[in-house]
Amino acid sequence: MAKQRRHLGEILFKAGLVEKESLIKAIKTSKTNNKRLGQVLLELGLIDEETLTKAIAKQFGLQYINLDKAPIPADAGSLIPQELIKRHQVLPLGVNNGKLKLIIGDPSDIETMDALRFRLNRELECYLANPTKIRSYIQESFDKVRKEEDDRLKHSIDATAAELAEAGHELQAEALRVQAGGGEGDDAPIIRL
Repeated sequence: MAKQRRHLGEILFKAGLVEKESLIKAIKTSKTNNKRLGQVLLELGLIDEETLTKAIAKQFGLQYINLDKAPIPADAGSLIPQELIKRHQVLPLGVNNGKLKLIIGDPSDIETMDALRFRLNRELECYLANPTKIRSYIQESFDKVRKEEDDRLKHSIDATAAELAEAGHELQAEALRVQAGGGEGDDAPIIRL
């Protein structure tokens, strides 16, 4: 029989992170406003996003990853198309026994996991990280890549402009030689050009 998943409130209460009265109030607010308990706890300022993420990892039986301390391997981005990383807000970590190691921000988003399994044709080994940090990491990574591409393009344009300027100087020098040489008839350099 499958192990019963513990309630998020129970995890936070037993860890001493939320008082009983505050938790009861948050649960009532959650049900009244049809919001997730974690979101209500954040809005009420009872916990921070890092604490919530750690509790959710425990609730779902996932390993928590602190993106401030666990660097993403440089070649990990080649495991998943950038378009999927941006759309689904996930980070690849590598491959382990044929499974794609993937950092996610919401383990309850079954549709995304199924879509990634189907699209990548791989089983997933998921880890949980703070969703805000995942978004920031992705944004910084794509900004860095975009800047590198812009720098390469600028360098290429600068090199082309320099080549064109040099060709223009050569043509101008040839025209000046023709003018200085006087009229040589039909065999003058300007006519040959």
